[in-house]
Amino acid sequence: MTVDIEKLKALALAATPGPWEVDTVKSEGHYGTDEDGGYGFMGYAIIDEEGRPLMDSLNRDQSEIHEDYDGEELYAWDELAKRDAAFVAGANPAAVLELIAEVERLRADREAAVKEAWRANAELSALKSAAPAAGTVEKDATYCVLKSIIEDGYLSDTNTARGHAAIDAHNARREKA
Repeated sequence: MTVDIEKLKALALAATPGPWEVDTVKSEGHYGTDEDGGYGFMGYAIIDEEGRPLMDSLNRDQSEIHEDYDGEELYAWDELAKRDAAFVAGANPAAVLELIAEVERLRADREAAVKEAWRANAELSALKSAAPAAGTVEKDATYCVLKSIIEDGYLSDTNTARGHAAIDAHNARREKA
C-alpha cells in the first residue's frame, strides 16, 4: 500500500483542527433480538477541543453491544464504536500532520545520508587511485570505520573481540611498514 502523503496532508489541513476527543451519546434505539435485546445504549461521538460534536456512531450499521449490570442498573454500550471513536480521535488532523512532518524529516535524513555515502565513496575512490599503495588507503578506511563501530557499541561482545583483534593486527602491520 502506498500512502499519498500530499493528499493526506491536504485532507488534514482541510479538516477541523485537532485535538479531538471521544464523548458518549445516548441512543434510545433497540439492540439485539426481541427476546434478548434492550433499548438504549451508549454510542460515541468525536468532539473538538471546544466540545462541539464532529461526528457520532449512532447511525452506523455495524455495532457490538456490550452490557454490564451493576446491581441496580443495566448499562449497554457499543464497544466497536468505542474503539473506532478512540482511533479516529487519536488520528486527528494535528496528529496526522505531526506524522507527516516526521516522515518528511526521515526522508530528508535518508537522502542526506545517501548523498554523504556517495560523497565518501567518491573520496575513497579518488584516494585509492591517487595513492601509490591504494590497498593501504582502503585498509585504513576500513580500520577507521571498524574502530568507530566498536567505539559506538554496535557490535556484540564476540564481534567486538574480533574487531579488536582486527584492529590490533592492522596496527601491527602499520608498525612494520
